[in-house]
Amino acid sequence: MRKLKLTKLLASILVLTSVLALNPIAASAEWRQDNKGWWYTEGNSWSKGWRTIDGSLYYFGSDGYMKSNADKIFFEKEDGLNSSGQFTNVTINGNWAFCKQTGGIVAYLGSESSINIPDKIDNITVTGIGAYAFSSPKITNVTIPNTVTTIGVSAFGSCINLTNITIPNSVKSISSHAFADCISLTNITIPSSVTKMGDSIFLRCINLTNVIVENGITVLGNDTFSCCVKLTNITLPNTLTSIGFNAFQGCMSLKNIVIPSGVTIIGSYAFYHCNNLTSLTLPDGLTDIGMGAFKNCTSLTNITIPSSVQNIKTRENGPLNTVIETNLFEGCNNVTIYVKSETTKQLLVNSGVSANKIIVTA
Repeated sequence: MRKLKLTKLLASILVLTSVLALNPIAASAEWRQDNKGWWYTEGNSWSKGWRTIDGSLYYFGSDGYMKSNADKIFFEKEDGLNSSGQFTNVTINGNWAFCKQTGGIVAYLGSESSINIPDKIDNITVTGIGAYAFSSPKITNVTIPNTVTTIGVSAFGSCINLTNITIPNSVKSISSHAFADCISLTNITIPSSVTKMGDSIFLRCINLTNVIVENGITVLGNDTFSCCVKLTNITLPNTLTSIGFNAFQGCMSLKNIVIPSGVTIIGSYAFYHCNNLTSLTLPDGLTDIGMGAFKNCTSLTNITIPSSVQNIKTRENGPLNTVIETNLFEGCNNVTIYVKSETTKQLLVNSGVSANKIIVTA
């Protein structure tokens, strides 16, 4: 069960990092260990993020613990992360930790806030940005060269001061959480070269206002824009066929959205608590609508559902072996639903929608 209760949804906007599970205190830099793992002290604190120690590259999570190959947190196997937490196949060149074998930037090690990513390092073309490579609150602007084709998991995650970034037309895939918690980002364009996007890419980007997704992708992943509370304008591509669950959950400023004609699936809670959304026309050809897809869209006054819809989900397995049930329009007290056939009306009634909210227009 992926749905967040509203109180949890709003709280998650304010919480961008985990509370530390340890509190080591030391006077000098040294390795320490407990039953959870290794950390590295830095004066009266401890390392987080990327560090070079004795010439080797390490990555420390937000809890301060060193990550190794046992943690399986989306680093490329070619980077050579071993059981001791060392990236053994990585070259350190100035501000850059780079894997020559893949052409991927493993980590940015500098302190600048405005960054121009080079198109070559050690005469090797830069083609990828690795997992967590730029995850730092210091960064405000990034220029990506047009040699880059992939952006990894959480590559810019938690860059809370990032205000400007342009994704070049060379990029083909963007992995999950790539820009999650970039709370200062206001505008973004996904170019047509991108054909694959992971989940939660812009999760909790609370100041993201304008988005253009050009033709290219077919699937909008789960939680893509979840908790983007200021999202007002978005253009979706004509190539789109599926909208994932929670995709626009909590987009409280979204008033209008055009769903492309090729969309056949809308996932559960896709527009949950879009409480400024007033009207919506679902495209002919839509076949599946997930549970509670429009739940608590309290300003929704009219919606048109095509006769092509065949499946409306009303039940999901919840935590602790519970079963969750809800209808499409729970909390939409003022909505009128327009359909073109008695068959579609009956399908809605069978899914828990009140018959007096439904008007057959054909």
